[in-house]
Amino acid sequence: MACVPALQAAESPARVGEHAFSASGYAGQVVLSLLFILALIFVAAWLLKRFAAIPGGNPNALRVISALSVGRQEKIVLLEVGKQQLLVGVTPSRISLLHTLAEPVEVADNGSNVPQGAFAKRLHDALHGQADRHDNGSKAD
Repeated sequence: MACVPALQAAESPARVGEHAFSASGYAGQVVLSLLFILALIFVAAWLLKRFAAIPGGNPNALRVISALSVGRQEKIVLLEVGKQQLLVGVTPSRISLLHTLAEPVEVADNGSNVPQGAFAKRLHDALHGQADRHDNGSKAD
């Protein structure tokens, strides 16, 4: 009787890796793993958004008045902090205070959010259904 299992093993062909890889089981594991990772990312983003805010902080206390690009990655930024204005230099690795203004710079607000360039004006007009507003008066028939 001890020879029966040996005979059965000799009669059946050897199937190498049959139990090591199953396509449907493997695909299910991959899908579940990806869903778990996506859920983990969304939970982490929600937690960061929920708890990253400084309690009691005033979001209007700091305001960017103006920014000027002076290089590929360098900017000069005029900030308003409370009643004080600061001129800072911004690079990818550092932010430096350039000057604290004694008198605040008055920013002229024309009350319009329409950009000043010709292309920007045409794009704004087209988006707001006012296309060809500038061209109608300049064409002579």
